[in-house]
Amino acid sequence: MIPYGKSVMKMQTAGPYPHVFQPIRIGPLTLKNRLGFAPMVCNKCTIDGTVTDSMVEFIYRQAASGAGYVTIGDTQVDDERGGAFMSTLNIARSTSIPGMTRLTEAAAFGGSVLSVELNHSGRGAKDKLLHGKAALAPSPLSFPSCSQNVKAMDQEDLDRVKGLFVSCAKNCVRAGFRMVMLHCAHGNLLAQWLSPLSNCRTDEYGGT
Repeated sequence: MIPYGKSVMKMQTAGPYPHVFQPIRIGPLTLKNRLGFAPMVCNKCTIDGTVTDSMVEFIYRQAASGAGYVTIGDTQVDDERGGAFMSTLNIARSTSIPGMTRLTEAAAFGGSVLSVELNHSGRGAKDKLLHGKAALAPSPLSFPSCSQNVKAMDQEDLDRVKGLFVSCAKNCVRAGFRMVMLHCAHGNLLAQWLSPLSNCRTDEYGGT
């Protein structure tokens, strides 16, 4: 663990919303308050997604803000077909677990619980990160500034991506994460299945 700075923001404890600062229980997990540090893409890992000292410090600073939980933003479950940003955390490899553990320890040291936003970009993936492979989506529709080579997912693709979400969640558990968030916003893959603008299928995965 790298040494941390001493400056820590002091959370307000008074005001018109007293319950915000009260503990809350979610399943087996108890959070110290009802505040979360929203997920953001920080690009502080190496190109291959390995945790750096800078990433550890970043998580600690977020946790030390006083929020009950911190969420790492837009973390790809598919490092071959889902990438949209460079230098983000790789959670798909078992070899990433030691670095991920450093992050959960940093969050705990700052007084917070660590979560991660599990995502697949679908047709929002960037061609330069796909190394010639097609992006995966409900329908073969390209998207401006994103992948122009899009493949409609078949059952094999669906089973593979489902398995990736599961295996990445298991890696998070092994590394000490107490929560995960499924990213179903911003036009990413899960959201693409819900919109007729991106899902034009006529099989059991399409329709209304």
